[in-house]
Amino acid sequence: MWISIAILAVILGGSLVVDRFWCRYLCPLGGVFAILSRFSLVRIRRSPQVCTDCTMCDKTCPVGIEPSKAKPFVSTDCIGCMDCVAACPVKGALRVEGPVLLGFPVLKETERASASPRERVSAGSKDAS
Repeated sequence: MWISIAILAVILGGSLVVDRFWCRYLCPLGGVFAILSRFSLVRIRRSPQVCTDCTMCDKTCPVGIEPSKAKPFVSTDCIGCMDCVAACPVKGALRVEGPVLLGFPVLKETERASASPRERVSAGSKDAS
C-alpha cells in the first residue's frame, strides 16, 4: 500500500515540476511513439533561411518542443498536431515534408524542387492575370 502511495506521490510531484511528466518519462506508449516517429512518412522541417526566429511556433506546441530551434527537422517527440505550422507567420519557414526514412529525407533538395510544379504553375498564373 505504501509503495503505491509513494509512486503516486512521485508522479504527482513530477507533474507539478515538469510539464507532461508522465507522458515524457514514464508512459510506455510515449516510448513506443518516440521509436516509431523515426519511421514517420512525413516530418515538419524548418527552413533557417526563411525563419525569423520569432518563436511563435514554440508557444503553440502542446508537447513543449521548440520548432524554432530545429536543425532542420523538428524533434521525434513531435505528435504531428501541426499547430506550429499553422501559427508560423512566415510562409515557408515551417513546412511538412515527406517521405522521411530514419530521420533523413528520401528526396534530395533538387528533386524536391522539381517535384512541386504546382507552386510554379499557380505563381505563373497569378502573373499572367
